[in-house]
Amino acid sequence: MNTESIELIISLLSLVIAGLSTGWQIAQYLLSAGRPKATLLHELVSSSAAYTGPVGSHEKKRSLEGAHHQGFSGVEAIGIQITDHGRAPVTIEKITLFPRGGTLSLVPLGELIGPDLS
Repeated sequence: MNTESIELIISLLSLVIAGLSTGWQIAQYLLSAGRPKATLLHELVSSSAAYTGPVGSHEKKRSLEGAHHQGFSGVEAIGIQITDHGRAPVTIEKITLFPRGGTLSLVPLGELIGPDLS
């Protein structure tokens, strides 16, 4: 091998390592904070259980006919599932819904349902 090809190989290897290092730094930055993600749930809630499922972006509400055919009965409700996709802990201080015709705010007091998002 001549000197020019060795220099080219070393330059390409340096470029690949620099790109990997930059990608790693970006990933560390994005994952270092808390990143909560909320999912809207449509539910059928009874006194002993809840039949839940996520509401897709193309659906207005989830069909609960399957639950009714299996013998589930109860009240239809909506729920919000919040998961943390980052590394830092997240505290939910307020949840606001914007239904047609007004605003509904929920401020969690006391014990929250579910584990801490840490």
